[in-house]
Amino acid sequence: MKIVFDIAALKEFRDERRYYNARAPGLGDRLIALVDGTLTEIARAPHIEADHVVVLVALEHGRRKPGSWAKRLR
Repeated sequence: MKIVFDIAALKEFRDERRYYNARAPGLGDRLIALVDGTLTEIARAPHIEADHVVVLVALEHGRRKPGSWAKRLR
């Protein structure tokens, strides 16, 4: 399976890394590791066929503007 980032999600991902690293050194890097681990788990899911593509459309904090990314699906 292939996992790709929507361009807006990739920008958010990079912005969030910088934001959290500025708040506490290494915190943004931990975020990257957590997301990477989660994406790896998704890619290895046994019920997902290898020829599928998963598109990551947003990286969202659960308490900040929930659902703001939904307009990207249109």
